[in-house]
Amino acid sequence: MHQGWWMVSLDLKDVYLHVLILPSHWQHLWFSLRNAEGECIVCQWKVFLFGLDTALMITTKLLAPVVTYLHLHSAGMSHASLHR
Repeated sequence: MHQGWWMVSLDLKDVYLHVLILPSHWQHLWFSLRNAEGECIVCQWKVFLFGLDTALMITTKLLAPVVTYLHLHSAGMSHASLHR
């Protein structure tokens, strides 16, 4: 690290909650529950689902341009910091 450089750490554990699903796909991403009073509650996903098999692959593809940009602009990122 050099004088004048900044250090940044990104916590990506909730990254899936920041990837919006197209509204036309919401109709396929819902489920219903009954509460204690027997009322039906409908829940619909509008953001990316963590449990999808493709979640890691899609998240990696979404972040690739960001990592490329940082590398091209001498952000000083190391590969070790990307794989933790």
